[in-house]
Amino acid sequence: MPDFVVRYRHETNDNHLNTAALFRSIGGVDNTTGQGSHVFGYGVMGSGLLRLQGKDNFLFQLVYGQGITRYFNDTGGLNLDAGFTSTGALKAQPAYGGHTSIQHWWNQHWRSNITYGFLKVDTRDLSPADTYSRTQYCDANLMYSPGHRFTVGGGLIWGQHVDKNNVSGEGFRINFVLQYDLVSLQEDLKPLTPF
Repeated sequence: MPDFVVRYRHETNDNHLNTAALFRSIGGVDNTTGQGSHVFGYGVMGSGLLRLQGKDNFLFQLVYGQGITRYFNDTGGLNLDAGFTSTGALKAQPAYGGHTSIQHWWNQHWRSNITYGFLKVDTRDLSPADTYSRTQYCDANLMYSPGHRFTVGGGLIWGQHVDKNNVSGEGFRINFVLQYDLVSLQEDLKPLTPF
């Protein structure tokens, strides 16, 4: 059965709010018995942009569900949507996460973003000790746009990864951005978000 999604977006000149729900069927095979089974998975999401003073804005997104880890960046390809319990039952694994970001325009050319995000997956009994458990990250940057189509800037990212057995690691990255837009948007379309 294909995954089924419903979505609603409410938009004004300065804000937008998004809600969505996901419904899906998840299958698995027990390695000890060879028995296959399916369980129901679902997810709900809320996100939005709130315009603050001037061009400053606040972005947020929160997600909760069971059997939805394939849709997250950190867990894509890890096959954590469902797991077997000690009784041999296949269960969708709960996951929740989100991020928030504030963008501040220092003047018409300079802007900064500060972002924090996290993700947590509650794995089942039979998952190995080194199975993914949670991640979090924080990002701060400074961008300069001297013209309509050109942006240059840099930022610092910190991230942490924790396994089910509480073994963790963290790291820092420095990013540099050089962007030139080859396609110009129509002037009469007011972009609501600086994505």
